[in-house]
Amino acid sequence: GTSFFTLLFRTLKNTSSTYSRVLLGAVVVALTISMSSPLRIVLVGGGHAHLQVIKALNKRALPSNIHVTLIDPSPLPSYSGMVPGCVSSLYTQDQTRVELEPLARWAGVEYISSSVVSISSSSNTFTLEDSTKCEFDVASLDIGSTTRGVKGTTKIPGVAEFAIPTRPINELVSRVEAAEQSMKSMDASPQNVVVVGAGPAGIELAFAMRARWSKAFPGSSFKVTLLDTGETLLPNEAAPCRKITNDALKDRAIDVVHRAKVTEITATQVLMDDGTQISHSHVIWATGAACHPLAEELSRNGVETDDRGWIRVNRNLQSVSNPSVFAAGDCCAIEDPEFNSPPKAGVYAVRSGPVLVANLVNYLKKETLTPYIPQDDFLKLLMLGDGTAVGFRFGLGLRGKWVWELKDHIDQMFMDLFKEKNLISSASLPSPTSAPTCSQYDESETPPDADSVSPKSAAHELARTDDDVDYMMNWRLLKRMMAEENFKNDVTGFFEQ
Repeated sequence: GTSFFTLLFRTLKNTSSTYSRVLLGAVVVALTISMSSPLRIVLVGGGHAHLQVIKALNKRALPSNIHVTLIDPSPLPSYSGMVPGCVSSLYTQDQTRVELEPLARWAGVEYISSSVVSISSSSNTFTLEDSTKCEFDVASLDIGSTTRGVKGTTKIPGVAEFAIPTRPINELVSRVEAAEQSMKSMDASPQNVVVVGAGPAGIELAFAMRARWSKAFPGSSFKVTLLDTGETLLPNEAAPCRKITNDALKDRAIDVVHRAKVTEITATQVLMDDGTQISHSHVIWATGAACHPLAEELSRNGVETDDRGWIRVNRNLQSVSNPSVFAAGDCCAIEDPEFNSPPKAGVYAVRSGPVLVANLVNYLKKETLTPYIPQDDFLKLLMLGDGTAVGFRFGLGLRGKWVWELKDHIDQMFMDLFKEKNLISSASLPSPTSAPTCSQYDESETPPDADSVSPKSAAHELARTDDDVDYMMNWRLLKRMMAEENFKNDVTGFFEQ
């Protein structure tokens, strides 16, 4: 009715950013649902995409007959982008965690601290670990993944007993801290930290362990060894990007072993398929993602998964077998003839959030769904553990303090969206000023103007590694390169010179 939409318009205007307004605005554009029958939206998992859904589908943005429930066993999920920095001691654990209960309370979302153990597709009902039933009209799964090689069909002997896996991500820092405290209690120090898995996460954690334990155990001459199954690190990145990464590893005395396929871990050795053994005092297991334990149960009950256990969804993030179920983030694989499903990286979960908001609402409205088209490439930023970072974009290798400052800025900006102190109040809500779209959280940011910077000057600024670089100006230059093809080509040409 009129009063509902008037209140919603006022809510949109009062939000603190254009991003927040457009997320809430997805509801007003798509939702004119009958106020008579109750409708239930159930969100399983408090992942990066669902955080945005919770904020958008709040009690001020929905008719009173729409009830939203969030189910997650952990009230404090970690933001994966900041965890390596936390391992490095650049952040505290609290800085990397989202508080689900205050966010859900503000949004008027029912929060259930529990785990889903099964689903009935015929009745659209989840069963929780205490046998409670939770019915839904539309549901979304953002349950993340586990670490490959720890359990199930990919299990490698000794990993569960003797290694620290990277997932669940919110337990990684606590496990590293426990290992550290154990050594200190015995007046011991690390000898050789072996990181298994040389993707971006493994590389960051090798830097993180070097930084953390160099400070925690001053004077210790421990080794850090990074094991890579391939012939070269980051094979899909341009040569300059690989070079600055290898240089940073060498500068920090991190050894890299290629063609290293681990077959077993013992209490003191990492064994490989060619018979090689590497002594270890600690193993960080960063071998990539495996499906969530819930996936097998889902696949037996009407939510199809592929041969690796990923929930099969179409480009609208909708299950190919149960149209009332959606999925986002690591737990799903998008099947589309025009593009491949994106890698298991947090950026894709974040970018899918606004589309998921629109589609959950549009499904209830029985209107056309919005496709999620993953970006082909994105700005990759790897922290080095010491207040510097390396970055890759357009084949350019970026490095220095400013790259870390940019990464920190982007991560903190995302986290700020969900902090209790930043959530809007429901008082004094004027009407909106712009039509809503599926915009991203960082689109409304207005960094320093870079339109007058020449390509040659831009290349010079981006290539700088000193501590006085204006990271916000360089962020604007990179955004301009994303928007202007000719400018991008000219900058990359000067950069290579």
